Amino acid sequence: MVTDLPPAEGSGQVLAIMNDHPRHPRRPDLLLSDLTSELLWPSLFRAGTLAFRPGRLLIAFVTLVLIGLIGSLSRIWSEAPSFADRVGQVVGGVFRSIGASLDGLNLARPWDLPLGEAGAAGFSLVLSAPVVLLREYPVSFFLLGLPMLGVALVGWGAISRSASIEFALDVPESDSTSLARALRSLAALLQAFLGPILIAGLVALVMGSIAWILFSLPVVDLLGAVLFGLGVIVALLLVTFLSLWLASLPILPAAVMCEGPDVFDAVQRGLAYVVRKPLRYALYLLVLVAVGAVLTAIVSLLLYAADRFATGASVMFLSPEYAEKLSDLTQVHSTLLTRILGFWRSMLQIALGAFVFSYVGSASAVLYLLMRKLVDGQTPADMPKT
Repeated sequence: MVTDLPPAEGSGQVLAIMNDHPRHPRRPDLLLSDLTSELLWPSLFRAGTLAFRPGRLLIAFVTLVLIGLIGSLSRIWSEAPSFADRVGQVVGGVFRSIGASLDGLNLARPWDLPLGEAGAAGFSLVLSAPVVLLREYPVSFFLLGLPMLGVALVGWGAISRSASIEFALDVPESDSTSLARALRSLAALLQAFLGPILIAGLVALVMGSIAWILFSLPVVDLLGAVLFGLGVIVALLLVTFLSLWLASLPILPAAVMCEGPDVFDAVQRGLAYVVRKPLRYALYLLVLVAVGAVLTAIVSLLLYAADRFATGASVMFLSPEYAEKLSDLTQVHSTLLTRILGFWRSMLQIALGAFVFSYVGSASAVLYLLMRKLVDGQTPADMPKT
């Protein structure tokens, strides 16, 4: 005999709950975002994503093309290689020196970092490289060097501004707005970059003039020897300031673009972030450099593979003579055909440089905003919008 049994106690409530949420799976109690939301260093990896935005890549590409065009104007009054080519050689040599100094980096021995070699290469970039260019290209250095630097700073500033807005608010800013703001801030950007160098040059000129007066006269040369100690103290203070300024150089354009055209505030913030959190700043910078190196290698490999694929597909049915011309990367036999092919291959090289430039500007913005939050306690969303 079958009888209906009463439902167990509480089963009706369970069925009701299941009916209310029939198709919604239970969310996990702990997400990865919960573990990383209060951490700052994971945000460093967003620099790569920000750098790949088409608008920033276009700004970087146009910036590099304009720099090359301005630098090539030196051929009008000189038969020597263009000023742009020489700038690329000098700056590239300095960066190769930095890379060579970091080649033996051992993360298991963080106290054995080659900071001396890297610092010497950095000083060479800021102080020695301009002297070399001034000695070899005295006319082009002044006529073309300053416009090239201005174009580079406008491009860097526009990319940093655009990346900082997207990083802080998750809302992209229009490229025209970023460029307009960078153009308005050009004077401040030039002051942030050239001001300390001009101060160092002025101090060196004053010290040299005083030394010439004192050591040229037989009576007061002993006074010059006594005052030499004061000159050493002044030089020590100046070198310390230049070292801190050089260390903060990667974030100075972002500081100017994020805080406004007050160059003194931007330089002060950059120096303060380096002084108050030097280890964190150095570690963040190393992470960004490592990520940038990996991404640059990947982009370079993709561009090379694209060139090889296009070349291989194009010479598939050609005669050996034309196949050799199309495949000639060295362009030993310069003809109109090889020059046109070389032009398109140079566009690939500029595209790689554009990514590097876009990454530098984006990484600059990310690093500045994270140090701003770490030192000043200001979140990226607190950044001035105008």
